[in-house]
Amino acid sequence: MAYAAAASLVQTLEYLLQFPCLVLEMKKMQAEVVTQRFRQVLLLLKGEPSASSSSGLQQLSEEPETLASSFEGFLGAVGPHADFLEIKKRTVSLSCGIPKLQEKKPPILTKIGSLEQDLKKFLETTVLDIRTDLPNYVVHQPSREAARKMLRAVDKLKQAIIFFYEVASEITILYQDLFSLLSFLDDSSDKFQDHELLKCIKDVAYRARDLVEECILDNQVESVKTYLICTLSNSESPSRFLHQAVGKSSLETVVKSALDGKKGIRRGLVHALQDVQSIKRMTTNIDEKSLRLQGSSVRKAPLSSNKEDIVVGLDAELTTILEGLTGLPGLEIVTISGMGGIGKTTLARKAFNDPYIVYHFYCRAWITVSQVYQVRDLLLGLLSSIARSTDKMVEKSNAQLAEAVYRSLKGMRYMIVMDDMWSIDAWNDVKRCFPDDKNGSRIVVTTRFMELATNVSPKKPPHCMNLLSAEQRWELLEMLIFGTASCPQELVGVGKKIAKRCRGLPLAIVVVAGVLSRVIREYNYWNNIAEEVSSVVSTDPENCLDILALSYNYLPHHLKACFLYMRIFPEDCKLEVSKLINLWAAEGFL
Repeated sequence: MAYAAAASLVQTLEYLLQFPCLVLEMKKMQAEVVTQRFRQVLLLLKGEPSASSSSGLQQLSEEPETLASSFEGFLGAVGPHADFLEIKKRTVSLSCGIPKLQEKKPPILTKIGSLEQDLKKFLETTVLDIRTDLPNYVVHQPSREAARKMLRAVDKLKQAIIFFYEVASEITILYQDLFSLLSFLDDSSDKFQDHELLKCIKDVAYRARDLVEECILDNQVESVKTYLICTLSNSESPSRFLHQAVGKSSLETVVKSALDGKKGIRRGLVHALQDVQSIKRMTTNIDEKSLRLQGSSVRKAPLSSNKEDIVVGLDAELTTILEGLTGLPGLEIVTISGMGGIGKTTLARKAFNDPYIVYHFYCRAWITVSQVYQVRDLLLGLLSSIARSTDKMVEKSNAQLAEAVYRSLKGMRYMIVMDDMWSIDAWNDVKRCFPDDKNGSRIVVTTRFMELATNVSPKKPPHCMNLLSAEQRWELLEMLIFGTASCPQELVGVGKKIAKRCRGLPLAIVVVAGVLSRVIREYNYWNNIAEEVSSVVSTDPENCLDILALSYNYLPHHLKACFLYMRIFPEDCKLEVSKLINLWAAEGFL
């Protein structure tokens, strides 16, 4: 739970970071135009003091406040059509992906600082001129007023850029600290199950995540951003854009309110950052204590200790799936089909956990459908992944749960995996829960049936899994049994024969590898297993039960009862290991 809470906060921070970064980029574009124009005005004031009485200077003296206002107001008064179209193009392109925060402060601040110095110098110079030549007061006063307005406008822009840069930096620091915390939890998941540290991590993560979601929702940040981008996309001129945007809250205003209000995100995240850094110090102490207890010995786990990490022959297929997940902006359904045990779930899981996919999607959820399913269980499974589940959830009707799923996903770029689907009814029961916000969301469906995959996604052909080649079969079998070591030469021949008889089906290879790992590593034993594999797989390669029965037959007698006991639980239900062990003990199996 602590890992899930921290991971959820990481995803929430990825979503949050887009807003200050987007406003920061907007203010930088605004500052570029403003500094350029103010430079031109300053040259005019220096070179032609007689122009102070002209209507042109009067217009220039009024323009700074408008140009330094909100980004929306600035766009409405930007002037030349070419400027508007260029800024429009850059803004819309920024909204398509999360802008990255630069490591150093924005260079535009240097330009602004230089302009500030020149404006102050101009004011000092004109003060001396007035003191030495009082009749020039009438000539210089409008120029000085224009310079003061420009100075105030430049300072306002500078403060906005600094604010959003600092907030984005603080969020990024917390994001990076959480990532290192996740690494600790991942490495230490089997050591600190009851440690008080886990409760502390969970409390900090949930508290910060709830604060972010509440402030973003209360200030309608997502809707204001969407309205701005849509209005800007459909506007061809500054006047038309200003007409459409009048009366609407500016994105800068709502983002700043969400970040810096009385109950703003910034204050809460500062506390969260302090808590996380304190937890990091605690984890460092735990690691150091663990190292002292272990002394100088280093435990090296064999490669085969975690068989889920051993995958062979999926690189090309994974690349294809990743390309489908990160392509066009609309909602798309990616289907994966193939016989049972061929690796559909493994491929989907590799894509689901790919670092770029984790970064690309704001939220991800995984549900297993299976042959017998309940719509309610599917909806609750989705909600447990994309929203913080509460006791009140179970009291809601299916329609209310479906609405809660839809609302949780609305406006988010999400990825949903529906694993092991057996009928089109399962898809029809939940498909209305998935909004299409044209932001690149994806739904992945795995199924054994080609016809079902085609019905779920008629516009896009399913990805059909291939059986492993002869080389890949032996490579996988050898890695699962021996890890980083090599197979003894006297067993290579019979080992390759066993791999060949698995017919390229990964599940068969995994099951056989488990059997071979438990028997004596001699030729006669392996040859007997080769004959049994041949009879099971050649009868019906798609019959997973017969393949799994091979593994059952080679279990120690006392573990067979433990295995059969699993029949009392529903298919694909999640079990707590400690609870299962206690049940086995109560039955007298252990």
